[in-house]
Amino acid sequence: SPVGILIGFLLGGLIAGAFGWRFALFSFGIPGLLLALLILLTLRDPPRGFADYQGVTGEDQKPIAPLPFWETWRSLFRRKSFFHACMAGGVFSFMFLAFAQWAPSFFSRSHGMATSEIGTWLAFIIGFSQISAIYLGGVLADYLTKRDMRLPLWMSSLAMTASIPFFVGAYTADQAQSALFLLFPALFFVSLQGATLYAVVQNVASVRNRSVAAAILVLFFNLVGGLGPQIIGIASDLLAPSFGDESLRYALLTMTVAAVLWTALHFFLAARTIRMDVESE
Repeated sequence: SPVGILIGFLLGGLIAGAFGWRFALFSFGIPGLLLALLILLTLRDPPRGFADYQGVTGEDQKPIAPLPFWETWRSLFRRKSFFHACMAGGVFSFMFLAFAQWAPSFFSRSHGMATSEIGTWLAFIIGFSQISAIYLGGVLADYLTKRDMRLPLWMSSLAMTASIPFFVGAYTADQAQSALFLLFPALFFVSLQGATLYAVVQNVASVRNRSVAAAILVLFFNLVGGLGPQIIGIASDLLAPSFGDESLRYALLTMTVAAVLWTALHFFLAARTIRMDVESE
């Protein structure tokens, strides 16, 4: 995902600057459809339980059957840490999708940057901050889990909170260079939770419902996260009478801080029940 964002912003900004934003969207949408078709035709699911060493290793052995649909939902949402992990993912997605949608407009309106320049800067800032944070977050989560499985969740909550001063600085900076410089640590801290989030969802699910658990997490990404760009747009319009052309700046600032704190809270709450939920799996 961060690699895709890096390529998308980098090439997208250049293509949009030369040929317009509609052509840029088609340029990236069509290859995605072709890749989806390739995956559909070439990839096959492994047997359930194969990675858990539960005996599903031979062709003559019967695969583990999935749970019925509603039983799967009830089983997962009985685990409080699963709900809080999904909410953390959804609210984080709300913040990040809103940022990805509106950051180019913010730098254009508030700092007068050109489309191609914005795309290049954001490509490397978002791409490299997330690539480094997700990998480091995974390494730290593996290390911390050996001591206490709650520690990665506490780390994620703390990292989300630590990003707030950098977001505030980025959105209130007078100079574009200062805003861009502060965005890197802000995005780094909020991205440290990436590996932990997916691991929690899979750890509290059973062998029979892990696919649905992953699907529900993505559902939260889209249902909750998909509201982010729309709400930022509405907030910017509502603030326009008071702040004029700077309304987008303050809409992003207030919504980002609120979403980051909300996400941090869900990680903290997930840590309270994670051990009990994993043991009951």
